[in-house]
Amino acid sequence: MKLSVLPKLLLTLSLALVACKHTEEADPMPAPAEAEVVEAAPEPEPEPEPEPEPDPEPEWDKAFDEAAHIVAGLPVSPESEVYSLTQTANYKAYAQEMEEAWQRYLAKDLSPLKVWVDQELKDLPAGPVFYPFSGPDILNAVTIYPRGTTYIMFGLEAIGGVPEPTGDSDAATMAGLEKLKASLSVLLGRNYFITQYMANEIGRGDYNGVTSVMMFFLARTGHEILEARTIELDPEGNVISAGSSDPSWGGRTQGTEIKFRVRGEEGMDSVKTVWYFPGDASDNAFAKRVGLHQLMMNQGPATTLLKAASYLMYNPEFDDVRSVVLARSSAILSESSGIPFHYLNTDGWDLSLYGNYDKPIKDFSYRCQPDLKAALETHGKGALDFNFGYQFRTATHIIVSRRAEGRSVSEPWFDYSNARGEGTTCTGSTVNVKISRTY
Repeated sequence: MKLSVLPKLLLTLSLALVACKHTEEADPMPAPAEAEVVEAAPEPEPEPEPEPEPDPEPEWDKAFDEAAHIVAGLPVSPESEVYSLTQTANYKAYAQEMEEAWQRYLAKDLSPLKVWVDQELKDLPAGPVFYPFSGPDILNAVTIYPRGTTYIMFGLEAIGGVPEPTGDSDAATMAGLEKLKASLSVLLGRNYFITQYMANEIGRGDYNGVTSVMMFFLARTGHEILEARTIELDPEGNVISAGSSDPSWGGRTQGTEIKFRVRGEEGMDSVKTVWYFPGDASDNAFAKRVGLHQLMMNQGPATTLLKAASYLMYNPEFDDVRSVVLARSSAILSESSGIPFHYLNTDGWDLSLYGNYDKPIKDFSYRCQPDLKAALETHGKGALDFNFGYQFRTATHIIVSRRAEGRSVSEPWFDYSNARGEGTTCTGSTVNVKISRTY
């Protein structure tokens, strides 16, 4: 190698070393920045669906409520077409008599009954009410079950017409009211209807039928009458207009329907319905009446009221309706004339017993219930201070049967025959249960 080349080589090496040193002293290349994590925005909560608009109320005809006020002896608006009737001497006398009779009944029976209901029946649910052999006694039904939504009732009494005082002369209206007064005196004096008397007297006019009696009681207990009409049932238990039955159905079930609500309440949710169906309730007829059983099944489990029921369900010929009561009721309020005590004194029911029991009234002496008497003496919750059923206060009693936990309602069983079934009688202190023929 030539010496002249060496300086150049040294210079080159020096420059390379300087460059390397400068590179080492320089800031290292920064690490790539971590990507910023951006949280996704939460999904917006779905807008709540608007609540459905309540069904609009129809324009109720005020004439029904005014008619109820007329039969109940209550005042009507001075603008009413029937106001002039209420200013006559005859009507004022009628209204005064009705007011005095009602106040006596309130003090003697209805007010104490309401106090007892508030104390003892708070747990009973809202829903349908079944009241067989009721006659027109909507009064006790709405008092004992004020949370009822539909009331299904039947008896022998004819429905009569819907009172229309706006279309009648004052004389015709007063004649009808006098007949109504005679019928009402029975219930307001005893707190039950005498079946044979009512079957003969009720229904002999527009002011003296079941519809008028129920309108009287509903108006007097603070209810507004929205509509009253005659109805029929189709085979599926749907309510249809009177005269709409098809001959191919093999019969016709006719009744009366009243829509009502507590005065001052509003909206369709406040509207209650009572259906009353007249006619035979024995096995040969009851389960075969077009649509009646289906209507009851469509309503679901019911609370049942049995009062002054003539001991009919002690007989084999009424065991089909007894089957409906026992199978479909979530609770039963009764006294001894309803269902024999041995059907309720089982593991299927939780019982609460009130009042006193001695023996049946004279006409039904063979329907004594020594097992009920013993149960009341052992487990009774004290005396009652109102009349209920056939017995007057010293022997008034009530059986409240709530379906036991785990025991669900079921389908009723019908034999369709007055000749078959169980019958209950008594001999001395012995209850006799007899099976008539074999199922």
